Amino acid sequence: MTVDPESDRLIGTVLGSRYRIEARVGHGAMGTVYRARHVEVGRAFAIKVLHPRLLGDERVRRRFAREAALAGSLHHGNVASVVDVGEMLDGRRYLVMECAEGEPLLDLLVRDAPLPPARFVTIVRQLCSGLAHAHDLGLIHRDLKPENVIVECDVDGSERPRIVDFGVAIVREDASSSRSDRLTTAGLVIGTPQYMAPEHATGAPIDHRIDLFALGVMCFEMLTGIPPYDGDGVDLARANLMIETPVMSVRAPHARVDPLLEAFTRRLMMKSRDDRPASAKAARELLDLIERDRPAAAAALGVELDDAPPGRAAPSPRGPPDRPAFHLMATSPGGWAAPPRGASGAVQVAVAAEPTERILPVRSHRVGYVIAAAAALAVLATMALALVQRHGAGPEAAKPPAAAVQQVELRGP
Repeated sequence: MTVDPESDRLIGTVLGSRYRIEARVGHGAMGTVYRARHVEVGRAFAIKVLHPRLLGDERVRRRFAREAALAGSLHHGNVASVVDVGEMLDGRRYLVMECAEGEPLLDLLVRDAPLPPARFVTIVRQLCSGLAHAHDLGLIHRDLKPENVIVECDVDGSERPRIVDFGVAIVREDASSSRSDRLTTAGLVIGTPQYMAPEHATGAPIDHRIDLFALGVMCFEMLTGIPPYDGDGVDLARANLMIETPVMSVRAPHARVDPLLEAFTRRLMMKSRDDRPASAKAARELLDLIERDRPAAAAALGVELDDAPPGRAAPSPRGPPDRPAFHLMATSPGGWAAPPRGASGAVQVAVAAEPTERILPVRSHRVGYVIAAAAALAVLATMALALVQRHGAGPEAAKPPAAAVQQVELRGP
């Protein structure tokens, strides 16, 4: 994104007779973020100057004022709240937020990921608590990502993540509205493709569960050290919409992941929001259950535990009640692992170690995705049945030719 060079002229100026701009620290679709200091008390703040185009309509300006006031009601140890708002002489609006002192979670991931289970649980539990507080007030973050989490180190050495930039949050009760005074309808979908839930990326009505999806992507990165998918922004948005969450032992063979934590991550990243935890509080309770009672957590997450070391066996999450189960089987670079014979009605999907599937193009009508996905599954099922009938039921019958695995393409209608 191109940054308006004129915005640098703010450095050294004083906004609202109180906040002296010291440096520009970031920019994005909503605006530019500066580090500032109160001229009287010397306290540091983060100030986001919003792009004028977002508030060109008077109705949207009033909406922004209401939402900023609500964001100011955030008071939680894992959230940096909005403390002030103002308007510049040229009409641009700005938000003054608490300045979290620490390092971005992104930097921590680059340096330390994959994270040990105990550290992972400590960080994610606090993120769930912060999100639960915001969601209870009716706020959705909408752009949750590692850059928007600052990890502070308390005096006792413990880590405390704080969610920042709730200034782009929206009120939950109006998230599904198509009214023209809703901030999200100002001509663009705001968010980061890698962390956008399917309903968010397609412009469908959203609720607080888009934050849980984004948290799931962050969990994947914390557990493996890499994102779930590769590609540019468009590819990532499509993958979140259409491609099953990769099995971690395939995507990151170097990582040894607790199968329950992997299943927890997969639950957060479910394509349908109804299949995700109902709330951030419910997600935190799942984490607590994993620590307190692993057999009960396995039952809740649909995972069969065994004696294999964490990371050696991929979890086999059961689908929601009255839906087919999905058994994820990983293939190694040297061969094919045949899916087990499952119960009647189960759909078995093999995940290649080096996937070559072509992602379907985004369509304005989501029914195209359903048709394309159903057609692709039908083709794969037909191929598998033909191979079994041709070669018999022996061990070699389940082994398709290598070319069949490498050349499958999913094409849109």
